[in-house]
Amino acid sequence: MLTTILKHQKIFVLGLGVSGISTARFISKLGAKTYIFDDNKTLEQIAKLNLDKNIEFCHYDKINWDEIDYLVLSPGIPSSLPEPHPAVVQARSHSVKITVDVELFVNLIPNSNIIAITGTNGKSTVASLIYHILSSCNKKVCLGGNIGVPVFDLEINNDNEQYYVLELSSYQLELIDLAAFDIAILLNITADHLDRHGNMANYVKAKENIIKNTKQNQRFIISIDDDYCDNIYQNYNGESLTISNNNNKADVFFDQQKEIINYYTEKILFPIDVKRFGNKQNILAAVTTAKLYHIANNHIIEAIKTFKPLPYRMEFLGKIRNINFYNDSKATNAESSLNAIKQLQNIYWIAGGIAKSGGINIIKDYLHNIRKIFLIGQSQEYFATQLAKYNFHSYSSFPTLELAVGNAILTADKEQQEINILFSPAAASFDMWSNFLERGKHFQLIYNKAKNNEAIL
Repeated sequence: MLTTILKHQKIFVLGLGVSGISTARFISKLGAKTYIFDDNKTLEQIAKLNLDKNIEFCHYDKINWDEIDYLVLSPGIPSSLPEPHPAVVQARSHSVKITVDVELFVNLIPNSNIIAITGTNGKSTVASLIYHILSSCNKKVCLGGNIGVPVFDLEINNDNEQYYVLELSSYQLELIDLAAFDIAILLNITADHLDRHGNMANYVKAKENIIKNTKQNQRFIISIDDDYCDNIYQNYNGESLTISNNNNKADVFFDQQKEIINYYTEKILFPIDVKRFGNKQNILAAVTTAKLYHIANNHIIEAIKTFKPLPYRMEFLGKIRNINFYNDSKATNAESSLNAIKQLQNIYWIAGGIAKSGGINIIKDYLHNIRKIFLIGQSQEYFATQLAKYNFHSYSSFPTLELAVGNAILTADKEQQEINILFSPAAASFDMWSNFLERGKHFQLIYNKAKNNEAIL
């Protein structure tokens, strides 16, 4: 057991965000001699964390790497590209095992049911929906990983009645070595995080690590709607179930009546409001997982009806006069925004930030859903150039989100039809906000002012 092994190990934890601190605290309680370091924290700051005496704050240059058994990296620290952290270089030169918290966690609980979800878009919604379905059926279930709760902060039970739903990012998956999951879910792959992974091949390889190891009765749920995922499926030899938004040759799909058909050719759900879940793919993945655990259809339907969508993911805020407001701040790339744009008509689209590779080219075939575009952020000129290339000229640029929303409302008020104001940036947030959550809260506050007839300009 890993518990016994770690008791006699010396482990260096690099990066002291929430996952790094959680890992250090947990493994030290198992008896491991634990060293920690963070380039951005001082000894005085560490002292305020009230860590165990068995945990020692030590610079990686001061460590005797010949004595270290594991280097545990926090997800934000690169192990290879764009260039490895100096501690990683030293660890490799001394043949130290480099790993992540998820790897240690999964191997600690081999008897539990572990469901791992990844994808460029939608993984948080799918993880939350699976968790909601299982908890609604009174299963012992925990939700963690990239969604915000470090795995070592979860209640740990190594028994077959315990379920763990883990959202995993490419940063976490790139260092997976021995961990294997009971159900592995791959939703989609589109260009993202290439500054970290270097190129698409490396990014795809990291995502594919979710099925790197197989275990008895492991199931793989994969969407076949993009070429990268379809290629992974074609080369996979284990047990798999395919899902698709539009391919009725998949094992699980929506039929023309918008009911889910599964691999037993059984209709599972009555028509539902897909907008609440981002897209069909998210619902299909969660329902397929529930069916694999033999959850009855009526329980699945009831859970889906009571699921509260995550904030800032195609979140319907409300209606003011003839204007519907949608907060999709989580859309940090064009593929995610495209999912939202496909679902609406008469869109006033507010977009912009730090552009990802390809900008908004992927939106070109759905510009007919958009009436006007209000550009913000660092990417304004880049997005404007792309729009002009597709002969879309109904756009304006604004220095702040307040001005963009205010002008959108003023213009929409003059329309003789219902308008959908969609805040779906299709870009990263770091030019104007700390993260997409802060960005989403900002849009929510602007909407609240408009709803209360307060000035926003």
